[in-house]
Amino acid sequence: MIEKLKEYIQQIRGVSYKSTDSVDKPQEGYVPLLRANNINNGKINFENLIYVKKDKVKESQYLKKGDILICTSSGSKELVGKAGLIIKDTNATFGAFCKVIRLKECCNNNYFNYYFQSNYYKSMIQKSSNGVNINNLKAEDFDNLSVNILSYEIQENISNKLDKVQNIIDLRQKQKEELDKLIESQFVEMFGEPLTSNNYGRITLDKIVKVNQGLQIPVSQRFNEDGENRYKYITIQFLNGGKKTEYIENPNARVICTKDDILMTRTGNTGQVITNVEGVFHNNFFKVDYDKKRLNKEFLIKYFENDGIYKDMLRRATTSTIPDLSHSEFYKMSIDLPPIELQNQFAEIVKQINNQKFILEKSLKETEELQESLMNIYFGE
Repeated sequence: MIEKLKEYIQQIRGVSYKSTDSVDKPQEGYVPLLRANNINNGKINFENLIYVKKDKVKESQYLKKGDILICTSSGSKELVGKAGLIIKDTNATFGAFCKVIRLKECCNNNYFNYYFQSNYYKSMIQKSSNGVNINNLKAEDFDNLSVNILSYEIQENISNKLDKVQNIIDLRQKQKEELDKLIESQFVEMFGEPLTSNNYGRITLDKIVKVNQGLQIPVSQRFNEDGENRYKYITIQFLNGGKKTEYIENPNARVICTKDDILMTRTGNTGQVITNVEGVFHNNFFKVDYDKKRLNKEFLIKYFENDGIYKDMLRRATTSTIPDLSHSEFYKMSIDLPPIELQNQFAEIVKQINNQKFILEKSLKETEELQESLMNIYFGE
C-alpha cells in the first residue's frame, strides 16, 4: 500500500553548536558529534569526529538504535539526502546539517534504510533540494515522499534478502581492498619504503623524468560533440563524473596524453595519479614523461601512490589558496632506483593481481546491478 512517509516518521533536526562548545579530541564531559561526512552508503562511520559538551545536548538529540541519519544541507547537491542507519544505541549526537528520521514500531528500520538508498528516493530528493550555493531539504520534502507500506514480516523478509546481496557486495569490496594492500606490501618487500630506502642509490626525479602541465582551454574553444581532430578534454571534474564530455579541436601535441601516459594532479587534489586515459589534459595536471629503459610504468605508478610519497608531495605544495605543486619541487623529490629487471618482475606480479581484481570487479558489478534491480522492484524507480 502506497502512503505518505509522514504517517510513519518523526523528524528531529540537528543542532548548531558554538565553536566554544566543541573540541576535536575526545575528553571527559564531551560526546561525539556525527556530521554528513560520517554517512556513507547506508552506513555510519565514527571517523573524523568532533565532540560537543554533554550538558549542551538535549536528551532527544542522542542517537538511538534504528534511527536513520540524513544529510539535509550541503554545498554539493549529490550529498544532500544521503542516509545511514544507526545500528546500536550510542552516546553520540548530530549536527545542524543533518536530521534524524525516527520510525514507528510498525516499520522495519533496515527496510526503510534501503528505501533511503533507492533510486526513487534519490530522484525525489534531487528534485526537492534547492539553493544557489547551499542545497537544503525541508521537513515537508520527507513528509510528502511516497513509500510502499507492507506488513512488518514482509518488510523484514525484503530487508533480509537485500542484506544477503549487500553482504556479497561488502565481501567483494573487501577482497579488492586486500588485493590493493597486497600490491602495496609487495612493493615495500621488494624495494623498501619509497621515501627512505637507499638499497640501489637515490637520485632526484629531475634525473629520470620530465613533466609538463596541461592547458586551461576557454569554454568558447570547447565542443560538446566528437569530430575530426577532436580530443576529449581531461579534467578532474570529468574524471569524477561531475561534468559531461567536452572536446578540444586541433590541440598542441604537448598537451595530448595516451593510455600509456601517467598524469598527476598538481593543484587542488595534489598527488592523484591517473593513467589509461587519452585526450587533452587540463592545466591541473602534470604529464610525467619517464625513461622507459630505466623505469617501468607500474613501478613508477606505485611509487607515486605510496602514502609517504603522497604526503611528501603535499608538504612540498604551496598552500596560499589551494595546494599547488611546482615543477621545481616535484623534481627535488628523490627515488631509490632499482634495476629495470626487478621492476619488470614487480610489474608482472601486479598484472597477475590485477587479473584477479578484474574478475572480482565483474562479479561486484553484477551483484550491484542485481541489488539495484531488486530495489527498483521493491521501492519503485
